[in-house]
Amino acid sequence: MTISSTARCIHIGDRESDIYELSCLTQKLGAHFLVRACVDRLAGDGGHTIAIEMEETSVKGLHYIDVRNDKGEMTKAALEIKFKRIAVLPPIGKQKRYPALDLTIIMPPSAVRQKAVNQLSGSSSRT
Repeated sequence: MTISSTARCIHIGDRESDIYELSCLTQKLGAHFLVRACVDRLAGDGGHTIAIEMEETSVKGLHYIDVRNDKGEMTKAALEIKFKRIAVLPPIGKQKRYPALDLTIIMPPSAVRQKAVNQLSGSSSRT
């Protein structure tokens, strides 16, 4: 079977794929990437970051996961999911060479809160 269009594939990448130039190229090619981000990029008008914008976004749904509790018993955990289409800006040193990208951000609220706390405190954490 041959796939004739890049739009029919979704490529998945880990943190090493969080490269702004790669995101620009995928949009140019019409491809779709799902990337686990490692950079809290500038968003919107440049006065805030993705984490701050996602902090203000409401929970859109729940995903249930089977987990083992402290007693070894199986139980269900609910993972809250937030998503939003956001204008993401290139790094400051690359803003003259690359456009802003309209990306869909998907983030569990615990990661949103941790990134916002880290940004305010000046520390970093990989979530």
